[in-house]
Amino acid sequence: GFIMAKVSVGRAPRQFLADRAWRLYPLWLIAVLPWLLMAPHRVPRSAASLTLWPIYGDAYALPALTVGWTLSFEILFYLAVAVALATRAAVPLATFAACFLLGLTTDSALFGFAGSPMILEFLLGVLIAGLKPNSRLALPLIASAGVVMLSAPLALFSLDVALVPDRALYRVVMWGLPSAAILYAALSLEQRMKGRAFDVPVLLGDASYSIYLFHALVLLG
Repeated sequence: GFIMAKVSVGRAPRQFLADRAWRLYPLWLIAVLPWLLMAPHRVPRSAASLTLWPIYGDAYALPALTVGWTLSFEILFYLAVAVALATRAAVPLATFAACFLLGLTTDSALFGFAGSPMILEFLLGVLIAGLKPNSRLALPLIASAGVVMLSAPLALFSLDVALVPDRALYRVVMWGLPSAAILYAALSLEQRMKGRAFDVPVLLGDASYSIYLFHALVLLG
């Protein structure tokens, strides 16, 4: 959410979506192909693996490479940003609010996905993009975030919890808010992290998408 708030400024919606698709799909398709070939899959799962769209009929389908479930939410957010660029931010926000309520009150897989509380984590990033850094708050925020995360039950971080709307809302509180605090703290300390000692962490950060997609295959091997 923070990055999209920064890179979308002044962009045409079509070009924004084209750039995000080029950033996301080529490496994803390379990463998911071995998982598709390892075993036969039903049509919804194969389709979700190739498109990263997870809703087929009234059911949620995980991609063969399961880490792709987070990318499905990224794509949903990209679409919302494109709509905001083409119209105004109130349009996707109102749509999300409606889907959020329907996701909590119905059994619809589509509304459960489109209105997932996970989207609130993206919106936290957008909010942080508009805040001024404050280095005096950095360490207290990191410490507070650590306490909250350590107090959260391990079951909270399972995939099943993330995909159930009411449980995902609790996850946002126990995981999303502390993560947002850490992000803001890191941004506030950014000027102190420009030395060579931080070259390796920055390199790992630049490679984070590749690491995310291929770590499971490496561990399996």
